[in-house]
Amino acid sequence: AQLHDHDYELLLTDSPYKDQYRKEMIALGESKRNADPSHYCRLATKHSLVPVWIIVDNRRETDIQFFQDSYPQKCIVVRVTACDEIRQKRGWVWKSGVDDVESECGLDGYTSE
Repeated sequence: AQLHDHDYELLLTDSPYKDQYRKEMIALGESKRNADPSHYCRLATKHSLVPVWIIVDNRRETDIQFFQDSYPQKCIVVRVTACDEIRQKRGWVWKSGVDDVESECGLDGYTSE
């Protein structure tokens, strides 16, 4: 948001404003992750003093791997899914270039050990 002078609060919502910049945000995120797959996980946990993390909306195997490597024996993975029919009832509409990239489907084939 700061980099491109976007409204940070609106980018956190499920709104047309966010959709307008979604591809741009995905490209920026992918650029950072390509250079360092754990960039955002490390950034989020860097100054944390909390004893428990609950990570919601995880989208990549590299993120799961970061937490499993950083907190061995303390990481529990729970996956919650919804079929497309339920997602559509909630207002989801599939968009090419958004819903077929790793940020949206990177865990489609993931199974925990």
